[in-house]
Amino acid sequence: DDFGEDEEDHHLVLLDHEGDQLRDYEPKLKAARDRLKQEEDLQGFAINGENLLAAMSSSEHRALFLQICQLSRCVICCRVSPQQKALVTELVKREAGGVTLAIGDGAND
Repeated sequence: DDFGEDEEDHHLVLLDHEGDQLRDYEPKLKAARDRLKQEEDLQGFAINGENLLAAMSSSEHRALFLQICQLSRCVICCRVSPQQKALVTELVKREAGGVTLAIGDGAND
């Protein structure tokens, strides 16, 4: 299975692929989006810095990432740089007109 789920009380879709798995990233984003659409008990989405870099690498990937964010009650971006945090904040503000909250320096949030 390409996804992880946290404990039963915290149903999350976790996107944490590494290395070669990042080359063909669009199907992974589509699968995460589709899973959030289909499974009502999933509440949120978590992504690490390496995967966020892939998710922001093209306009198609950014559009899918934004769809995932909009389907989620919460989005957790962990181990991201301050620049990545700013890019996500700007994407959500610009494309969705949403409210965002970015906390910490990105090193160990």
